[in-house]
Amino acid sequence: MTRTYAAIVLTKMRRTPALLLLALATTMTGCPREIGTARPNVLLVTVDTLRADHVGCYGYERATTVWADRLAAAGTRFADAVVPMPETLPSIASIFTGLYPIDHGIRRNHYELRAGRTLAEILSQHGWLTAGFASSVVLEPGTGIERGFAVYDATLSSPFLMMSAGQRLAEDTTDAARGWLQQQVASGRRDGLFLWVHFIDPHARYAAPPPYRDRFVDVPYTGPIRGDTPQFFDIVTGKLSIDATDIQFLIDRYDGEVAYADAQLGRLLETLDELELHDTLVVYTADHGESLGEHGYLFDHGEYLYEDQIRVPLILRHPDLPSGRVVQRQVQTVDILPTILDVLDIDSPQGLRGRSLVPLARGLGDDEPPRIAFLESDVCESRSLRPCAPYGIAGKLVAIRVDGWKLVYDPRGSHALYDLRADPGETVDKTPEQPELARRLSRQLGQLLQASSPLDATQELDAEALETLRALGYVR
Repeated sequence: MTRTYAAIVLTKMRRTPALLLLALATTMTGCPREIGTARPNVLLVTVDTLRADHVGCYGYERATTVWADRLAAAGTRFADAVVPMPETLPSIASIFTGLYPIDHGIRRNHYELRAGRTLAEILSQHGWLTAGFASSVVLEPGTGIERGFAVYDATLSSPFLMMSAGQRLAEDTTDAARGWLQQQVASGRRDGLFLWVHFIDPHARYAAPPPYRDRFVDVPYTGPIRGDTPQFFDIVTGKLSIDATDIQFLIDRYDGEVAYADAQLGRLLETLDELELHDTLVVYTADHGESLGEHGYLFDHGEYLYEDQIRVPLILRHPDLPSGRVVQRQVQTVDILPTILDVLDIDSPQGLRGRSLVPLARGLGDDEPPRIAFLESDVCESRSLRPCAPYGIAGKLVAIRVDGWKLVYDPRGSHALYDLRADPGETVDKTPEQPELARRLSRQLGQLLQASSPLDATQELDAEALETLRALGYVR
């Protein structure tokens, strides 16, 4: 059934009318640039649960990301990009605010954004027309992510949502986003468009539509894996034992989801070409990665700060930025907001954690000191179905990552130091060999935490949010 975009907005307003009315009012009363001044368009694509090392241009041997690879060839790829937290809503909030979760207040899914101006708010105030199309229940209105969007189309909240595991297919999200772009161009608007598209694929259950679902399954599978949500959490919690064949089958299915989401990225890029929206900044990244069995953590994310969960792809493409360039310096997804504003010639808010990546993209700033990244894991709760004690380090974790080193710290006292260049799998604690480095990083981490919100700052979840998380298998 086709719905107008006004209907979509009105549907979402039933949940949080005040926020969306404010967003609409802000959009209509913003201060655009002078009439006749072209404003570049922005397409921001975030892919849920996409680890960098399963992307072709990041070295993966399978052809999972044909379109992302083409985008990288035509743009600038950041080889070492990390997220501040391997959880969807906190990570997306950091992309939209340029702040860490300890700053903006979203410490886990279904929290509410309580600090910072969002990218959509800033752009709408400068005359951009803003639209967001998300595929996940954890990004529905009421979280604050919708602030500043004239149109915000997220997954419908209903019993249907529970049956569909809290997600809609990337193809459906792409159809809605393409329709909005086509509608704007048909009405005569070709610049000053900001479009955010979030694909939840390849999030578990790893059940892409055919022919992607079994594209990378090399041999017929006859094991116990059904691929439904309850079974996934049986695997995560160890209630269902699986062997190497089962693990490989799920990795194959994960790669099929990656390829499916990539095909939808391709449809968006083709739409830009078809509509001749050539002056468009394209930003492609992920909210977090996924553990595919590393460290005994099976097909989940959130409680660890290992590289498989926090390292993501990040690619920029714009006519004014170099093509085919690869930046090796460590960067963060909190850098995305100031980068977009820099390209659009808009001043960034004060106090951001992120910095513009435009100088690095243009080959400048290579002699500046290494950038420090702060990381934190999900909030461990007794009712969580997920394990809250990574091997060797118990409880909620924080970390500092800089210049090829990562110090992971449990506020209750234990820590581990990893040499990411020599030991990318993070298997050996180098603290005994590098005590001075461990102490220096500990001091830096402590200074950062002292200037931020307390680690135990949590928000109470209402009954509806808890029921949604329970239906999706996140809490008991």
